[in-house]
Amino acid sequence: MTDSNGVEHTRENAISKLAIAYFEDLFKSSGNTDWGEFFDDCHSPIMPVMNVVLTADVTNEEVLNAIKSIGGDRAPGPDGLSGAFYH
Repeated sequence: MTDSNGVEHTRENAISKLAIAYFEDLFKSSGNTDWGEFFDDCHSPIMPVMNVVLTADVTNEEVLNAIKSIGGDRAPGPDGLSGAFYH
C-alpha cells in the first residue's frame, strides 16, 4: 500500500495504520460538531441494554458470516470486487 507521500508499505502494521488514517480522514466532519441542541428534544428508542450490544466490538465470526452471506456471483460492489473475491 502506498501512502500519501508515495512511499510503499508492505508490513501489516503499517498497512493497518494507513487504512485507519485514510478512513478517519475520509469520514472526518468539517461542519458543526455541537449536536447537543439538535438532539435535545429527541428521545432515543435504544435502551441502555440494547446499546451495549449495538456498540460492542465486531467479532471475527460476525465478519466471516457477513462474507459468507455475499453471493459469489453478485454484481461488484463500489470497490469493483464481487463476492467471489471475498470468498
